[in-house]
Amino acid sequence: MPLYVISLKKGQSYGFRPLAGNPSFQKWSEEKKEFPSNEKFAVEAQTQTLRDPKQSKSAPLKKPRATPTKLPPRLKYPKWWKNLSPTGFSLSAAGSKIIVQGNRGFRTFITMIAFTVGGETDITFTFGTRGVSGPMSFGGIDEPRGMVIPFGDAPADCGQGAFKITSTGVGVSVNGLVNFYTEPDEVPS
Repeated sequence: MPLYVISLKKGQSYGFRPLAGNPSFQKWSEEKKEFPSNEKFAVEAQTQTLRDPKQSKSAPLKKPRATPTKLPPRLKYPKWWKNLSPTGFSLSAAGSKIIVQGNRGFRTFITMIAFTVGGETDITFTFGTRGVSGPMSFGGIDEPRGMVIPFGDAPADCGQGAFKITSTGVGVSVNGLVNFYTEPDEVPS
């Protein structure tokens, strides 16, 4: 079957004519022009690829099927994740500062402490009725200038007491943030 091309002449609509009747095609077929060798090989390679009987008879490539796997269970958020209360603090001299007040009938839990220091000082935390941390040195030579303490799934319990920070550095500023939440204290009757 001869190939068809679209031809358009002035005042004529789109139409199809066979290549065999086209004068330029007939002229070309009579002259039997040869393609340059590099184009000829490229055309022959494409033609062989298109006409390869092995490829045409073989089944189309199938997508590899993903085998369904059991998804891991969704992580459970801690029960307090929506009830966090952040509070900032700032100490500009040596001394103590209550960051979170203790409440009668409620227990306070600290979930995260972050702070920076402006010079050499020792920091101590008081976790309400549960005790005092040891002094931690900051800001000196080869010492850190701050710390982030995430308590994660095991928040620090302050009981019904207050959370307090103490700095020993004279004229040293300590600035930071504390995240906490409170829960009703379950007192056995």
